[in-house]
Amino acid sequence: MNIVSNFSNNYDEDPVRFFDFERFKNNINKETIFFYGNPPDTTIYEKSEFKKILFTLEEQYSDQEGFEDPGLTYVYEDHVERILTIIPTRLHKLEKREYVFFPFNKQYIPGDAEKEFDICYTGFANVSFMHEFLKIISKYNYAFVSFKENTTIKNYISDPKKYLRKKLNPGKYDFPNMLVNYPNLSYIEKLEIVSKSKISLVHNLLNNGMPQLKSRTFEAAFCKSLILVYEDDHNIVKDWFEEDSHFISFKNLNDLKEKIDYIISNYNKFLITRADILFCCQEFKSITCCQYFPTSSNP
Repeated sequence: MNIVSNFSNNYDEDPVRFFDFERFKNNINKETIFFYGNPPDTTIYEKSEFKKILFTLEEQYSDQEGFEDPGLTYVYEDHVERILTIIPTRLHKLEKREYVFFPFNKQYIPGDAEKEFDICYTGFANVSFMHEFLKIISKYNYAFVSFKENTTIKNYISDPKKYLRKKLNPGKYDFPNMLVNYPNLSYIEKLEIVSKSKISLVHNLLNNGMPQLKSRTFEAAFCKSLILVYEDDHNIVKDWFEEDSHFISFKNLNDLKEKIDYIISNYNKFLITRADILFCCQEFKSITCCQYFPTSSNP
C-alpha cells in the first residue's frame, strides 16, 4: 500500500501535517494508493492497476469565477476511483465523492487540564463576521490562537491567483490580528490552549460563503472544550453532531454574548454535553481506518 502526501502549500502547523495516515499503511489493501495534502503528487496521473483515493481539503474555491487552479479536484476526476471531501456542497459535482469528517490523530489528544480560559478561538479570522465575534470574546478571559504576522493573508494578497483569491482588502485583517494573544504556537501548543478553555468558538464557513468542516470543531471535542458554533445557513455541524447533546449554537452577536454568559455561570451543567461529544468522537476514531482505507479483508 502506498500513502502519498504533499504539504508544499500547507503552513508548518497545518493540522493536515499531523494526520500521519502513514501509520495505517500496513493495514490497507496493497492494491490501493491514498493521496492527501495539497496539491496531490503527480503520481496520481500515472497509469496503474492500483485503486487511487484522493482526500482533499483544498477544493473550496473551485466554483469561483475567474480562477483556473491546477489543484482542483475535477482535474483528477479521471485518475481516481474515490474522492473524499469535507465540503458537502461539492458532492453533486462528482459521483465519486464521499463527504467525510475532519480527521484527528488521537496521539495528540491532550491530557486533562484545568480550565484557565473562558473561551478560545483558533485559526484565521478571514471571514468578516469573525471580527465582531472576536470583539465579543475579547471582553472575557479569552485566548485567540493565530499568526500575529498573518503570512497566509499576505500571500493571498500578493499572489491571489496562486492562493485562489480574487479580491482582498488587507486593511480589514489589521483589527483581528491586534487581538491575537497567543501567536505562532505549534499545533500541540494550540491543542493545549483549547484543552484549557471552557468554551471553543467555532464556525464552519469559508470567506466565500461555502461551508467547510473546520478542524477546530473536532479539536475542541477531543480537547474537552464545549463547542459553541455559529449557526449559518448551512449548519453542517449537524451532519456529524447533535445540537444541545454535542454542541451549543448561537445566531447573532447578542445570542453569542448571552450564551457565553450562561455557560460560564452554569458550566457544570454542560459536563454531560462535553462527555457526550467526546464519546461521539471516540466512535469517529474507531471507524477512521475502515472508512478511509479499504483493508485487505474489506477491499
